Amino acid sequence: MVVSSGIGGILTILEQYDTFREKGWKRVSPFTVPMLMPNSPAAAVALEFTARAGAHAPVSACASSAEAIANGVDMIRAGRADVVIAGGTEAAIHP
Repeated sequence: MVVSSGIGGILTILEQYDTFREKGWKRVSPFTVPMLMPNSPAAAVALEFTARAGAHAPVSACASSAEAIANGVDMIRAGRADVVIAGGTEAAIHP
């Protein structure tokens, strides 16, 4: 299973910065770091499909999804996997 993200958690960073600026550092979520980690999409997909092998999350900016697909192909060609879920995700919309 290989799912990537080019940035990872950019909305979390922006939202928590807004919280910090408006309400102070004591109101910043203690979950900020886990929510911005770029391996979160891979973990979510692995849990959804009950993956039985590794959940890989390559991060290489705009090429992350292509790298994820290439890694998946390599895993199948090398015989390390019979089936691979591969792709990428990003969602960064903030005022």
